[in-house]
Amino acid sequence: AHIPSIPKWIEPWESLNSPKTGKFPFHLISPHPRWRTHSIFNNCSWLRETYEQEVTINAADAKRLGIKTGDTVEVWNDRGKCVVPAYVTERCMPGVAVLHEGAWIDLDENGVDRAGNPDMLTLDEPSPAGAFAYNTVLCNIQKTDLEHRPGWDKLATARSHVFRRDL
Repeated sequence: AHIPSIPKWIEPWESLNSPKTGKFPFHLISPHPRWRTHSIFNNCSWLRETYEQEVTINAADAKRLGIKTGDTVEVWNDRGKCVVPAYVTERCMPGVAVLHEGAWIDLDENGVDRAGNPDMLTLDEPSPAGAFAYNTVLCNIQKTDLEHRPGWDKLATARSHVFRRDL
């Protein structure tokens, strides 16, 4: 696509202005997390103790969908699906979902990512400037019985309370 010499708004492939919002009402953004560098350190147990991969959604959206913090949800569109716990907050704009990039993919037999990697949902097309437009994604979210697998053994970490006994 042509990039004009004088800056002007170019409508992205997918946004909340799109007619696709009837089927996929959430604008998904996938920022860099604070606890890893892209996918590097995703397997570091000490860092994993501080944070679990989750999708952040607005409290009003979550209430409408019957979702509470900690519920396992599916995040999907026509390109793919991932399974991840939900984090509900007022600090996320309605209609927007946040799923940090870099989780190590764990596919089930149906091609569903159980670890919560947003790459399953992104379009593999470069932007007019040549970069990939990872934050130009529409998706839908619902509670699920599908298994979330964070890709690490939570009991194999340094949590002393697992081994503590009353004497």
